[in-house]
Amino acid sequence: MKLRFVTRFDGRELATEASASASVMDLKRRIEEQTRVPSKRQTLVGLVKGRFPSDDAALGDLAFVRHTTTSQEEENVKEVRFTLVGTPDDGLVCHTTAAAAAAADEEEDDSAAAAAAA
Repeated sequence: MKLRFVTRFDGRELATEASASASVMDLKRRIEEQTRVPSKRQTLVGLVKGRFPSDDAALGDLAFVRHTTTSQEEENVKEVRFTLVGTPDDGLVCHTTAAAAAAADEEEDDSAAAAAAA
């Protein structure tokens, strides 16, 4: 049986397919390719009931919350719907403290002084 995953993220629906023997981490990697949300920051809400599955769990062994099974081209396809929560790498904001900024400025001044002395 083929598994088709449809996730909602950032106001749009994304779909990907995987085999029943693929792991949750394999699914997260496919989602990362589509969303730029690193797998370690992904939360798959509504994939299964209760706890979030471990990354090494086989997709075929999970009890999905929302799914439908249809026949397409003589093959059964189970469609699973869930919501992705996570932040893409380019959506992160880096805040530096005043002490860290001062230390970086001091390192630049030391480098410039050393270059001038040479």
